[in-house]
Amino acid sequence: MSLFETHPYLTGAHTPLREQVSADRLPVIGKLPDELNGTFVRNSGTPFYEPQGRYHWFDGDGMVHGVHLDGGSARFANRWVDTAGLRHEQKAGEAVWRGIMEPPNPTLPGGPLKDTANTDLVWFHDRLLALWWLCGQPYSLDVPSLTTRGPETFGGTLPGPVSAHAKVCPTTGELIFFNYSVMKPPFYNHGVVSPQGRVTHYEAIDTAGPRIPHDVAITANYTVIPDLPLGWDPVALSRGKFRIAFDRDAPSRWGVLPRHGKSSDIRWFELPSSYVYHFCGAWEDGDKVVVLGCKIDDLIPEKPSGRDDIPCMDVIELVPFLSRWTFDLATGDATVEQLDDRPTEFPRINDTMWGRPNRYSYNPTCAAVSELSFDGVIKYDLRTGAQTQRRFDGGIGGELVFAPRPGGVDEDDGWILTIVTDDDHGSRLWVLDAKALDEKPVAIVQLPRRVPAGFHAEWCPAPSSSPAN
Repeated sequence: MSLFETHPYLTGAHTPLREQVSADRLPVIGKLPDELNGTFVRNSGTPFYEPQGRYHWFDGDGMVHGVHLDGGSARFANRWVDTAGLRHEQKAGEAVWRGIMEPPNPTLPGGPLKDTANTDLVWFHDRLLALWWLCGQPYSLDVPSLTTRGPETFGGTLPGPVSAHAKVCPTTGELIFFNYSVMKPPFYNHGVVSPQGRVTHYEAIDTAGPRIPHDVAITANYTVIPDLPLGWDPVALSRGKFRIAFDRDAPSRWGVLPRHGKSSDIRWFELPSSYVYHFCGAWEDGDKVVVLGCKIDDLIPEKPSGRDDIPCMDVIELVPFLSRWTFDLATGDATVEQLDDRPTEFPRINDTMWGRPNRYSYNPTCAAVSELSFDGVIKYDLRTGAQTQRRFDGGIGGELVFAPRPGGVDEDDGWILTIVTDDDHGSRLWVLDAKALDEKPVAIVQLPRRVPAGFHAEWCPAPSSSPAN
């Protein structure tokens, strides 16, 4: 049987939408706010061809789904990210690359793994960037059509690949990015792109060795670099295989780097072994740097639990909890505190708060099933400790994005948007009042096709509603 009929990350809530669709005048339950103008977009891994060998959720080609909102109306489009790898396979008429669970083939054009741009989406310099988790070529997409403009080189100044989860500084307008290598040094590079779209800073960072990082956090003056003990198993690599390994006996190292500093300027801190996929805030408090994110203590248990209520990706077990790290630049002390005992992932904040103490974080709750999916959301009030919870009415949601209300003053003055999918009603875009997350949606937009559970989302504001820095 086809993997499209049997694989857990290609069936159920993860059943891919493989056709490109455009639809106007979408049905709306409730009323879309007139001032909510822009485009909600979400990336997903969708195989264009039948996967060859063992499939991993991260292997699919990039496909971006978008809902454009304008003056109370909505339209939908989804498009493949037109990468060099996808074009190569389309010319061949079949899948050429195998995924991360298969032996690598270094003779393939561009390397043994296909750069799919399937992971993250970042709105920067009035364009949408599609990024790949293993570091690759950024691709620029037009909004709202979602057609691929082409590779983004920042005017020919980009010296290397870009990983997922680059951050836009809301104060300076700079884009802070990183890349990494698991094969040869330098194992980590840190870069800054100016608001004008040119790389102005690029620095090799002296890490403990080859790692697989996934995110960074930024404050007003620093980039917080996680040097965590996750990487490719060197023994397996020597045998021509990819196998991920987590060293639970090694410490987690945390580097605090001045944004435009050199590797020698970094301050390193050590804490017990852990891993973090995603951060949701960072700021400076005097001599201290505070970071929020979802921490996993034992990413690859020595003895797998075998439980079907824990989300898994191959050998990885995803049990992440909202946590707070504090790094004291004056004393060299570091602490970490778990803030909740409910597993959450893909956290998001009002992105204008990066570098300042954010009061709120919007965290999807992990459903108690064996594939990563989200059955609701928790709005954390980090000042009072209060929580506002909302379920997706039996559906599966995704990463949520915050769309600021034009002229809004409060941090949570705006809307939360996410796509919710279920078997009975297909997929819908939920629009929630961020101040009243537990109340019924302000509006629900019915989408023309069933959209799969995917990766990361972004809000691309219309030019007139772009928040001031």
